Amino acid sequence: MSNHGALAELDAVIDKHLRF
Repeated sequence: MSNHGALAELDAVIDKHLRF
């Protein structure tokens, strides 16, 4: 359950790369 931080960071990176 310590993956929330990593997931949040990855989500932010993906969001930046998939910015329409």
